[in-house]
Amino acid sequence: MPIPIDEITRRKLILVRQIYQQAEKQSSSHHSIISRIMAVIGFDLTIETLLKVIVEALDQRTTPSDSFNSLLQQCDKLVLEHGITPLPYRAHVLHLHSIRNDAQHKAKYPNESDVSDCRTYARDFCRDVIQNVWGIVFDELSQLDWIDDVILKRMLESALLDIQAGNLKKGLTVVGTAFIWASRSLRNILPQGADGLYGGQVPELQRKTVDYINSVLKNIENTSKQYAAMISTGINPADYKHFRESTPFIEFIHSSSIQKPEIEEMRIQIYWQDKEPDKETALWAHEFTVNSIISWQVLGLSPSVEQGDWKTQSEALINWNTDIISLH
Repeated sequence: MPIPIDEITRRKLILVRQIYQQAEKQSSSHHSIISRIMAVIGFDLTIETLLKVIVEALDQRTTPSDSFNSLLQQCDKLVLEHGITPLPYRAHVLHLHSIRNDAQHKAKYPNESDVSDCRTYARDFCRDVIQNVWGIVFDELSQLDWIDDVILKRMLESALLDIQAGNLKKGLTVVGTAFIWASRSLRNILPQGADGLYGGQVPELQRKTVDYINSVLKNIENTSKQYAAMISTGINPADYKHFRESTPFIEFIHSSSIQKPEIEEMRIQIYWQDKEPDKETALWAHEFTVNSIISWQVLGLSPSVEQGDWKTQSEALINWNTDIISLH
């Protein structure tokens, strides 16, 4: 009988899936011995991490064992006590662990068949165990569940569906916007700058010039603070450059007519120029954005989207309202 899952345990299981996905990526490198070794280590770590999550979830008083075999025995005992289906595929799990030990400690390199077996063993074990213990689907665990801000989460969920469906330009537009908005909110961690030029004694005819200069200075300050905040929180400049090259420039234009100044209209200009995105790059950009936001949350920075205009703009992008969206 599955047990209820709390938020902390869910996040631990998301980590288990992330470790598995990284190992899966390593396993796809058919010509690299090191990648095959790292894949096997990753698949073994996936199972070991899951076993520790089970121990911590079923008995918080018990410290998970550092020995793999003892850890298995701890889990066997706890699932039996809680009336949960016994752990499956024990022989496969132990075989995977032995392949990992041979690779790491005996310099016995795994071949492609070994790596393929390890991938299958880890995947099947995680699917069945997580279903049996918590009643949830391993393949549906997503790091998007870690994102606290409702608007950012919805944007990135929508973008992922579009990318998977081949709507790459739409998906990348939403991803790019989500990253920009999240990173802008980081500016609050840096001290406020000067107020700009003082316009109190400026003649009326020159005041517009002073206001314009101040707006330019403020924009420079905000842009500098945004980049400083990103770099100081661990964003790799090369990754950010690749991200910006993969996503379009987006401009939101709000205007109203002289006849009806109270009615504001919005248009969205999206500038792709000669860029033609591919699915691999789009998935990378999505993962980069999600990982960045989660990293900022871990640092306690709480990236968020302000209600009001940004919420309206996000809805327009998600719904892809072609009446107000123009691609260039």
